[in-house]
Amino acid sequence: MPDYRDLIALVRSARSAVLPAVWDIDALKAPRPGLDGLMPLVLTQREAMRRKLAARGQEMERWAMAMGPAEVAGLLMGYERFYLAMYDDPRRLAALMRLVTDFLIAWLRTQGAAAGGAEAMCVADHVVSQVPPALVAEFILPHEKAIFAEFPKAVRIYHNEGRHSDEHIAMVLEFGADVWHFGSDVHALPDLLGKVGDRIVLFGGLNPHGVLRKGTPDDVRAETREVLRQAAGRRLLLSSGTGTTPDTPLANLRAMVACATPHPALE
Repeated sequence: MPDYRDLIALVRSARSAVLPAVWDIDALKAPRPGLDGLMPLVLTQREAMRRKLAARGQEMERWAMAMGPAEVAGLLMGYERFYLAMYDDPRRLAALMRLVTDFLIAWLRTQGAAAGGAEAMCVADHVVSQVPPALVAEFILPHEKAIFAEFPKAVRIYHNEGRHSDEHIAMVLEFGADVWHFGSDVHALPDLLGKVGDRIVLFGGLNPHGVLRKGTPDDVRAETREVLRQAAGRRLLLSSGTGTTPDTPLANLRAMVACATPHPALE
């Protein structure tokens, strides 16, 4: 049986490596991209996946992914301390955001290099929609823009399934992302399409907590056709609008995918 004691110890040490107080930011040093923490394990697992697929004559997609700068800062500090620091110690928080952003750019580059050049990259930052727009503009927007700007040749994906106000949506359009994986359970597709125009490609469409999870394949086909009707003439990456739960039937996912092919009723 595999000995997981070293991995368990590593995870426990990572859990304790948070900033217990805002002034601890002063002594914080960035980890070495690809060498510290769980990053070597991530790269090792991806290489193992690549080799297994190659043995079957398949090529693994070349992608890189990271949590966003506000998300990582919130995880380091604890979200409550992160939010309070916006008011109580903005200078230190700004320094932390710069350090985290520089690290994330380096980590995404490391992943891209290991994959032979990233064709797609994804930044998942759920904090963006949880902070008042004025604070997003001050503490988060410049760093999201800096990260996406570093990868002009990749398809750049922003993931956040939270509810975004109109002001938040306007800032998302400034990120420099090409695609937004949004929450179909909180944003109606026709409404969001009208707000983003052609400035970003929406990724989603089906509510992951609705018929995709609880209905039948016929229910899923009906909802998928309605989503395609709503998006007619627009760009849409058909998917669940955020991640699916483990109890989502595979038959329902296959029904959604099958409906992505041209259908006479939708022409």
